Amino acid sequence: MTSFHQQHQRVNTQVNIGNVTLYLHTTENIAGMMEKAVRLLHTQHYEDAISLLDKIIQSDEEIADAYYYRGLASLKGRRPKLSLKSSAENIKKDLSAAIGLDSGHAHYYYLLALVLYDFFLMNGFHVNEAQIVSLIKEAENYQVDIPKCNELIQHTNSANSPVIDILKQRL
Repeated sequence: MTSFHQQHQRVNTQVNIGNVTLYLHTTENIAGMMEKAVRLLHTQHYEDAISLLDKIIQSDEEIADAYYYRGLASLKGRRPKLSLKSSAENIKKDLSAAIGLDSGHAHYYYLLALVLYDFFLMNGFHVNEAQIVSLIKEAENYQVDIPKCNELIQHTNSANSPVIDILKQRL
């Protein structure tokens, strides 16, 4: 049994969910919640995943993956183009937060580029196309985590997107 101090002590933790691996620096409790949230996402229980990720972010605002997964879960298995504008704006904020906290993950950039392209550009909202290109180029500076990129593809239903086509070329 862990003591109160151990439950609130930040440690480096590796969490394996299927073929996806998360590397977290947080408490054991939060790591367990992250594992559950990603499992909920994988089983398409998006609202439950979002709810749990909200709690994680309220408890520890420094977990980049929590923002990334909340953004991914907020798409609810649909392509970004079908989102509501308020939802797309929140996803954009989550992905920007994830990148701000830990910029070394290609899938963060690809998902943000996908949302900017598929929701904002394809729905006729003003978006700087150079920003989308810049995000894709920035993603190319980082190693691709194949399981996480496959997870992104699976949960965005965006097979006909040029952003996904570029990502698939790297897999």
